[in-house]
Amino acid sequence: MASAASNFPTPEMSLTHILVASDIDRSRRWYTEVLGAELYREYGGDSVVLSFNGSWLLLVTGGDPTNDKPTVTLAPLAEPDLVDHLFTIRVPDCRAAYESLSARGAEFLSPPTDHGAETRCFFVIPIAISSKSASTEAESGGRRRGQDDLGSLMHCGRTTLDVFYGDAQALWDVSVNVGEGEVVSIVGSNGAGKSTFVNAVMGINRARRGASSSRGSN
Repeated sequence: MASAASNFPTPEMSLTHILVASDIDRSRRWYTEVLGAELYREYGGDSVVLSFNGSWLLLVTGGDPTNDKPTVTLAPLAEPDLVDHLFTIRVPDCRAAYESLSARGAEFLSPPTDHGAETRCFFVIPIAISSKSASTEAESGGRRRGQDDLGSLMHCGRTTLDVFYGDAQALWDVSVNVGEGEVVSIVGSNGAGKSTFVNAVMGINRARRGASSSRGSN
């Protein structure tokens, strides 16, 4: 008679990586168009199921505790350079994979590095942009902190940008509206495209598609 322990795992079981995304649509596009994952299903506007070389990825937008995980909240990491999960893809030629994914727009933390027994490199997921109104009152004058300072520096209309470095796309359809007096945080891992976005808004990097505006002027 088989023991209970021998019933787990069984051949029909599969492992799914659940990844919390701050922007579900952008994450889906990145995993399918850059990484090459296959879209299996979308539902509820907050969950995307992907298949990649026999593995399953579930992208979710996060959520509060539920009755089957009563103390756990799913949320994107607050510190983009601190991670608690990585997955690796073993490839025949790391440098060839690096060139192929870079051409699709993947951004790497470094070029392939030779460690003797293996050569490896790490890529990052796309940026996430969040905006929060600067509602803190200044101590003097009663004005909102940032209303004259940041607001006069960067008061942008809606921005939709695609930015390339050569044939490699760095930003996809980045769109943000910055109102006067708002403080904006651009969040992303090292090399994710934060500086590229800011430089595109300032006109240092030329966007291939889209434009930014400030008080009605591009």
